[in-house]
Amino acid sequence: MNIPATWTEPVREALYTAFSVIGPDRIKLLTGGLSGAPVFWISIAGMSYLLRLDSPVEGIADPRRWHRCLHIAAEAGVSPRVLFTGASGVSITDFITPDPTGSFWRQERRHALGQVGDLLRRLHAAPAFPPLIDYLDGVRALAVPVIDAKPLAAFDQVAAVYRRLEPQLVPSHNDVNPRNLLHDGQRLWLVDWAASFQADRYIDLAAIGSFVARDAEGANLLLTAYFDRPPSEGETARFELARLINHFFYGGVMLSNSRQPTQRRNLDALHLALRIGEPLLDTPEGRAEYGLARLAALVAAVEDPGFEAICRLAT
Repeated sequence: MNIPATWTEPVREALYTAFSVIGPDRIKLLTGGLSGAPVFWISIAGMSYLLRLDSPVEGIADPRRWHRCLHIAAEAGVSPRVLFTGASGVSITDFITPDPTGSFWRQERRHALGQVGDLLRRLHAAPAFPPLIDYLDGVRALAVPVIDAKPLAAFDQVAAVYRRLEPQLVPSHNDVNPRNLLHDGQRLWLVDWAASFQADRYIDLAAIGSFVARDAEGANLLLTAYFDRPPSEGETARFELARLINHFFYGGVMLSNSRQPTQRRNLDALHLALRIGEPLLDTPEGRAEYGLARLAALVAAVEDPGFEAICRLAT
C-alpha cells in the first residue's frame, strides 16, 4: 500500500525528522475508524508505529489542536509515545498491538473498570487541553441535522439541568469507547485523540460507562476507581445525566453516517452483540440501528419517573 500522492512529501519529511529515513520498511492501511483519516501501520528497523494523515481543517477535527492534546496525553502516560506531529497533519506514534487473547474485558469487572477509572483519573489530572467549544453546544450542533424532535427535546431538557451544575473542566478525550481503549497484555492505552479538548470530567466517564458500566454496580465500580473513594449520591446522579448526553452524542454520530436499519433491537441487545463480536458499527445499517437505540434510551430515561430525582440529586 502506497501513501496517497498528496501526502508523499509531508510523510517523507516526518519520517526523516523522526527516524532519518525517507520511507518505511513495510506499510499497511488500517481500517475500522469513523474519522475517515488515512491511518497506517508502518515498520521501521523492526519497530511498529502508527502513521496518521489528517488534513488541517477548522473545527473539531483540526489536527493542529488535537496534536497538542496528543502530546499532553502521551506525557501523562495514558496515550502511546509521540514520535512526530507536524502542521501538515501528519502524526506518528508507537503502535499498540492489542493482546490477542482479548482477556482484558473478560476478567473480573472490578479489575477492568478499576484500570479504566485509574487511566481517566491520570488523564484528567494532566495539564489543560486547548479549549474548543462548549461541549453541549457542540453535541447539539452535530446532532440537529439528523435527529428527530422528540430526542432533541429530551436532550435539551437534560442539557438545561446539566448547565446549572458547577463546571468541572478537565483534559477530555470525548470519545472513550472500547475501540479506543487498547490493552497490550501489560497495561491499558487510550488512542485516537481527534475529538479531544477541554470538557467536563463526566463526559469521558459516561462515554465508557455507557458501554461497560451500564448498571448501578458497574457505575459504582467505575466511579470508585476514578475518585479513589465511593462516589456520593450527587456524583452518581451527575454521571447518569452525563450518560444521557452520551446517548445523544452517539445518536448524532451514528445517524450522520448511516442508512435505514434492517432491524431494531434495544440497546442492551446491541451491546451484547458488540461484546460477542458482531461488526455492528462497521456497516451503515448497523450504525443506524445503534444510533436509534441510543436515542430511544435517552427518551425513555427522561420520561421515567426517576429522572426528576436524578436532576435534584446531581452535583
